[in-house]
Amino acid sequence: MKLVHHCVTLHDGDRIRVQRDMKTLGRMYFELLQDFPRAAYWLKRGGAEKGKHTGVMLAECFFRLGNPKMAGDYLVSRSYDAGAAARAVKLYGNMGRLEEALEMTQRIATTNASYQGFINAGDALREAGRFEEAIEYYEKVLADKNFRNEDYKKRFLARANESIEAINLFERVDVKAVPDGTYEGTSTGYNGRLNVAVTVTEGGIKAVKVTQHREKQFYSALTDTEQAILKLQTVRGVDGTSGATITSRAIVNATARALSSAAQ
Repeated sequence: MKLVHHCVTLHDGDRIRVQRDMKTLGRMYFELLQDFPRAAYWLKRGGAEKGKHTGVMLAECFFRLGNPKMAGDYLVSRSYDAGAAARAVKLYGNMGRLEEALEMTQRIATTNASYQGFINAGDALREAGRFEEAIEYYEKVLADKNFRNEDYKKRFLARANESIEAINLFERVDVKAVPDGTYEGTSTGYNGRLNVAVTVTEGGIKAVKVTQHREKQFYSALTDTEQAILKLQTVRGVDGTSGATITSRAIVNATARALSSAAQ
């Protein structure tokens, strides 16, 4: 990040390069530090465009900073890159604007980002407690043919299957019925398998610990999601850490598996 700050100075007078550097800084502050004020500052200065990836990122900054109106205004665009639209589905879901999330999903249903839109729509519906509809969208991922490559196909199919399984496990998990002990569960993260150990004492979740992972960024999700589960004492309604939905979902799904295996 210090290097990119230096590049902004180095490229003074070259508008195209400076804007590129500023948008890069915005993405880094957003994704690596969850520093939304600085991310918004640099994305705005870098000319983040509506309908593009950085434009949706800027809209999320506005939302996280407590201004959903500015976020909503920045999400309005006649044209959208498919990847940016998939990200917009997630943001609309976080904002509680589910109908717009589903409408955006339909806009990219036949593009090469369809599976990303479907899984984000499923996540949004799941967070809203609309489990049957969420499963329908996860099943759309399973039926999709537009995956970027075999690695993406394997990763997203695993996420969809594990999310369906986790939803089905929700109804069977009653923490109060789980015997004291530490239980393990696994799920698929961004870069591979992620293992979680869940400790239950006297009918309550006392600890959630990611014991093994291959995630290379979004480290805040590793602690934020654990803390959210401890606070709620359930895996229901745990919001994915901004920019780190895949990692957060993996922790939630692995925790659901662990608790379910313990309750059986």
